Amino acid sequence: MMGMLKCQLRSSAIVHLQGQEPIILNSLLGYVGESDAGLLVGFREQRFRERASARERWVSSWNEELTLAMKEILDGSIDIEELNRTMQILECAFERFSRGKNFFGGENMNYIDISLGSMLGFTMTTENKLMDFKFLDVEKTPFLFRWAEHFRAEDLIKGIIIADIDDNIVKMKENEEYCDAMKLVFCTTLPKILKFAIELNIFDVIVNAGVGKFLSTKEIADELNIGNPDGPIILDRILRYLVSHRIFTYKLRRSDDGSTISRLYGASPVCCYFVKDEHGVSLAQNLLFTQNEIMMECWNYLDDTVNNGGTSFKNAHGIEFFEYASKDLMFNKDFNNFMYNHSMITLKKILNSYTGFDGLKTLVDVGGGVGITLKTIISKHPTIKGINFDLPHVIANAPIIQGVNHVIGNMFENIPSGDAILLKSILHNWSDEQCVMLLKKCWETLGEKGKVVVIEGIIPIAPYVSSPIFEFDITMLILCEGGKERTEIEFSMLAKKAGFSSLKIPLTIGYISVMEFNK
Repeated sequence: MMGMLKCQLRSSAIVHLQGQEPIILNSLLGYVGESDAGLLVGFREQRFRERASARERWVSSWNEELTLAMKEILDGSIDIEELNRTMQILECAFERFSRGKNFFGGENMNYIDISLGSMLGFTMTTENKLMDFKFLDVEKTPFLFRWAEHFRAEDLIKGIIIADIDDNIVKMKENEEYCDAMKLVFCTTLPKILKFAIELNIFDVIVNAGVGKFLSTKEIADELNIGNPDGPIILDRILRYLVSHRIFTYKLRRSDDGSTISRLYGASPVCCYFVKDEHGVSLAQNLLFTQNEIMMECWNYLDDTVNNGGTSFKNAHGIEFFEYASKDLMFNKDFNNFMYNHSMITLKKILNSYTGFDGLKTLVDVGGGVGITLKTIISKHPTIKGINFDLPHVIANAPIIQGVNHVIGNMFENIPSGDAILLKSILHNWSDEQCVMLLKKCWETLGEKGKVVVIEGIIPIAPYVSSPIFEFDITMLILCEGGKERTEIEFSMLAKKAGFSSLKIPLTIGYISVMEFNK
């Protein structure tokens, strides 16, 4: 090795507890130079005991630093950026020590291989706790990644270390399963904390601070005019919780004397959806709508729905959802705002990629609300004449929109004619029988080459991934009798029963798909 390589690895070191005695596993602290060559010779099982004392002497001076590093990892105060830099230093160290071979010692394992290899159990079982960080990344640390594969493949290591790693993984998995179960016990915490954060304007303060800007909880409390002297402490507990759900980001700040560590908070891509954009759109009002008393009361009647049928909404309030909206003006306004925000965010993504509106002369938006969807489409396709078709109490709140004609009617009775019909977030409100009835009305009013553009979520047959589509499906169960999210097969069956010749899916963005039912 040329010169000396400074490997400052304090932040990535740990103490592994074997019984009651702490054993230092990472000895790459401080300076690793040619003066240490005596410790970096080939290591084999028969020489383990004679090298053990030398190993312990070599790392003993780092006990205090390593203990602090362990504390930082366990209490969550580890700096991920520093950890990334550390792994790059270690990557560099391996490249120089190995000289193109499999191990730090070259052809054979040496003390560093054994010392770092002993940490593999830790890396395998805890890296998922460190917010998108991987100790061994095939792209960022390719040399170390391959080193770990060679290390695990050694017969000697399989007998001594890998069994312990496997046992630790099993135990960690059991602990994670228990933690997952406890998260479910307290699952109501997240929506309540989000509601509080929105109503207190925490999202606005942090996002409006600017990209890459981090604020202390004292600064946030001052912006919110919180007079309680304990306010910053309470905010820190709330924001720390939201960071754990990746809603905000953070970085650590150590005091000048190193005695205390505090957290600074910044915006994440997720939290930006809860602050109004240039069009006044955000998901904040959507969350508040789902958490209002009218909606929350429905959950108390889910057992009635299961045992006796009907919808939880009707069981709770005496009438169905859309009838209730027609009678309660404030609730109807909040629901329209919900649909407005959802539509704008979804359409912005769709219109950047979908070409199915090109060349249309007339587009009928069935159940189009107050016309915002058509307004957005026409802004990009100004030659389209839009017909916004909905119930009287909905159209009553619709603003005047250039290029859009608001028409009152019942979609199960008649539908205005056009080159294409848009059904956005409509079919999931209704049963299969009602959907077929509606689609037949669409088929009858369309021309020979007409189509229905359906914008809906498609639910997977196997629920192996987390997706908002499953939340939407349960919401439909609560609100609309017969309403549900559907699989691609179920949509195909609806199209066929209504007389359409084909179903195409030209675009899928996230959980939302654009489908075309062609006549």
